[in-house]
Amino acid sequence: MSEAGALILNVDDDEAGRYAKSRILTRAGLRVAEAATGAEALRQVATLGPALVLLDVKLPDISGIEVCRRIKRDYPTVLVLQISVAMISGADRVRGLEGGADSYLTQPVAPEELIAVIRALLRMQAAEWELRQLNATLEARVSERTADLAAANARLVAEIAERQRAEAVAEALYRRTPLPLHCLDPLGHLLIVSDRWLEFFGYAARQEVIGRHITEFMPPAARLRFREIVWPMVLAGDGFDDVELQLCRKDGSVVDVLVSVRTEREPSGRFLRSLAALVDVTARKRAEEGLRQAQKMEVFGQLAGGIAHDMNNVLQTVLSGTRMLGLQAEEPEMVRRLSGLVSDAAERGAAIARRLLTFARRGELRAAHLDVAALLEDVREVLSYTLGGRTEVVVEAMPPAGEMIVFADKPQLETVLLNLAINARDAMPEGGTVTLAAKVAPPREGERPCVALTVRDHGTGMSAATLARATEPFFTTKPKGQGTGLGLAMARSFAEQSAGELVIDTVLGRGTTVTLFLPLSEAAVADAAPAAPALPAMPPAQLLVVDDDPLVRSVLGVVFERLGHRAEVVENGGEALRRLKEGAPCDLLLTDLTMPGLSGIELLREARRERPGLPCILLTGNLDEEATLAVSALSEGGPFAVLRKPMAPDSLGAAVGMLLSSQAAAG
Repeated sequence: MSEAGALILNVDDDEAGRYAKSRILTRAGLRVAEAATGAEALRQVATLGPALVLLDVKLPDISGIEVCRRIKRDYPTVLVLQISVAMISGADRVRGLEGGADSYLTQPVAPEELIAVIRALLRMQAAEWELRQLNATLEARVSERTADLAAANARLVAEIAERQRAEAVAEALYRRTPLPLHCLDPLGHLLIVSDRWLEFFGYAARQEVIGRHITEFMPPAARLRFREIVWPMVLAGDGFDDVELQLCRKDGSVVDVLVSVRTEREPSGRFLRSLAALVDVTARKRAEEGLRQAQKMEVFGQLAGGIAHDMNNVLQTVLSGTRMLGLQAEEPEMVRRLSGLVSDAAERGAAIARRLLTFARRGELRAAHLDVAALLEDVREVLSYTLGGRTEVVVEAMPPAGEMIVFADKPQLETVLLNLAINARDAMPEGGTVTLAAKVAPPREGERPCVALTVRDHGTGMSAATLARATEPFFTTKPKGQGTGLGLAMARSFAEQSAGELVIDTVLGRGTTVTLFLPLSEAAVADAAPAAPALPAMPPAQLLVVDDDPLVRSVLGVVFERLGHRAEVVENGGEALRRLKEGAPCDLLLTDLTMPGLSGIELLREARRERPGLPCILLTGNLDEEATLAVSALSEGGPFAVLRKPMAPDSLGAAVGMLLSSQAAAG
């Protein structure tokens, strides 16, 4: 409300005083109404609605303080300026203000002061009025905004409810799908699993598995492969199909599955979760293992001639050397020379036997970090007595040791390279050179660097039609009976399951280059057995030696006596067990694995029952997968070691000393 339009009600029972104040107000441009009593003042306020009441405290009918109280009770927006004579007490002024008066003046008052106070009160009233208007506007806007927000919130609640319903339906479908499905968070923990997943792995309730890391459901070798190969693929891309993996059921049985993965990401690209579908291929893997073994047998046929030639050379050296030792016994220098030749020949024969056993052995594939330089040298050595005299094997630009590390199963990778080399030889019927090479290939965008392993020949090459079918299982261009057609198919399968690929470059009549791309591992060095610690000197010990071969038994007895121990040698497990039960002294038991009657494993088990904690050594030429599982429990019953024949005397002595030292430390 503006000052010019304001109405002032002047209340005073003294006519002269009322007139004087009205003139002051009129001259100041204010509109004025008058009242002489309190009752009249209350009627005027009700009728005229003044902006301000100039109210005398002393009235004839009603006290000015009471009039003020009633005005403020019924019309709180009306301003009241109380005025009184100077003789009024301070308590009366306080009561007036407490009664609701907006201000208080004492007469006589200067006209300028009166007008200034009234205008100040009117300005305050105008400001309050504007503030109320603004508040009303703001309240209206807040109400509108609140209504809008309520509507938007209702829509959002409806959308959330619909999304939750859709997610619940999707999760229900996910859980009830007939496929084993699981969902992993960015760290690899299980978020959701389908009912079929639980059934497949033998779990009754989701709380048994949700929140656990997926590697808890893998055998040790598969965990390492998952961390090295599979999980980086999940995090780096949008998904993949048919990657092979091994998982463990609740009962401990291992199953082979093909995993297909799709990833979900935020618009920024941040990884949210991965969805995986599993297909059980355990039966297929068993069949493939049979095919792989058949392929090994085919390669064995290729190896036979060269191995026979090398082994005959070994036997010729050993036979001639030992006969000459008998004839030259009186010449120490000749004895030393001949014994060195015999020892070298035996070591060469042992190396050939070890490679054949590694190559032929069945069992679970075990990936490890491999040094490519060492791998190529091993393969070159095997191929040197495999491919025949008309084929030369060379390694082109051998990488420095430790420079290139890949994560793969060594026996299977060696088999792949042997197959590729044999194919290369067969493509050069007149002979030639098979070239092996390795280099780090430039990484493709978004992918890890790879090692490119190549096998190259300059033979007949392949036509486009042959190349199109070259990696099909059982496809071969060789005459019947000379090839199974599995070599390139197995090589491609191995490459794909190792997160790599197989590439064939060929020109008809000019040769073929087969390249195996394998991811370069982040491991600094290849996996290797830890070096044996230096052993303290051990006092002579009483050994019980068991072997059904009289030559081996006799030689071992001599070896241990030469090393300062006392050895009792027996020919079978039954005799050894009888001696232990009789109380024969025995600090360490050494036995062969395969013997008539009681086997080495059975003997060790019974010996541990008879003498708990007895140090034991199992000496064998071939420890298959089944035997490996059987002996693993023996290591928990005391000092134990598995040694492979042939074993040099100093190495055998070191093993005995290590076990005896371990027993002494434990005691």
